[in-house]
Amino acid sequence: MTSIRSICCNDFLEITRMSMDQLTTLGIEGIGFSPLNTSLCYMAVHSNYFLVAVSPGHRFKGYSTACIREGINNQKRCEITGTICPYGDLMETFIKTIEENADKIDKVNHLEIWTNGEHCVKLLEQLGLLAKAKGLKVIKYSRKTCQENIIRQLDHSKSGAAEATTIRGVKNWIRSASSW
Repeated sequence: MTSIRSICCNDFLEITRMSMDQLTTLGIEGIGFSPLNTSLCYMAVHSNYFLVAVSPGHRFKGYSTACIREGINNQKRCEITGTICPYGDLMETFIKTIEENADKIDKVNHLEIWTNGEHCVKLLEQLGLLAKAKGLKVIKYSRKTCQENIIRQLDHSKSGAAEATTIRGVKNWIRSASSW
């Protein structure tokens, strides 16, 4: 049985260079940051949300990074910024574990998952998560949120730049999110 736990320094020996190159943290590695540097920063600052999956033979199976951000009116949100794992059920377990930690530790208002891979998009849709905003190769998914918060974000967003979501799409998303 695979166990999920917080990352420790020895786990970096198990993370291969190939999997480190796949880590996409909101696109900042294109600006000149190395993925290892980004991962070390996440490990130091958000250690409760940098998780690894380890099999019984201490074989490394995947990892996930997340961080806590403050939004409008000091409302906290948890952003899952990278999940590297070959199995869909493992990704679902990462999401649930991070969501539980965020609710217990930081009392977040909603969870956001940032992804840009087509296979991740299909998997997240199968898990029941709905796209909130699409743009710049990043699709933002949310599990729970407040209706007023979404409307405020739309009022404060620039027209068409940061969020390419139409009002009709957000209203449909709010309707489906309220059934969770």
